[in-house]
Amino acid sequence: MIDSTQNSLGANSQTTALKFTSSLGNWKCVGRNQIAVQIVNINLPEPGSNDEGSYTIADYALSIPNNCETVTGTRGFSNYALDTDPNDPHKTPLPGQSFPKYPASGLKVHLLQNK
Repeated sequence: MIDSTQNSLGANSQTTALKFTSSLGNWKCVGRNQIAVQIVNINLPEPGSNDEGSYTIADYALSIPNNCETVTGTRGFSNYALDTDPNDPHKTPLPGQSFPKYPASGLKVHLLQNK
């Protein structure tokens, strides 16, 4: 989904989900059936808030078995001030806005198949 309703937060999370733009990124093969993905998106401020917005860089390490029906791996992300250079290797995340890698998994969705 690219409509900011996906947030990977549980119903009882104390973290407020950010509204965000479509994600841009890249991926590369890092081994047999394994990919590394890095994406960035802009976090939009809530209307009427003093929030200036931010951007997120998310890193994924994913494994896809030969049947291509599932994906498993890890995901971690950090949020940065909009005036932080995303290419700076020493950039500092916003306070309290860095989330270490945690398990991630998914299933292939079968759309438009003849039954």
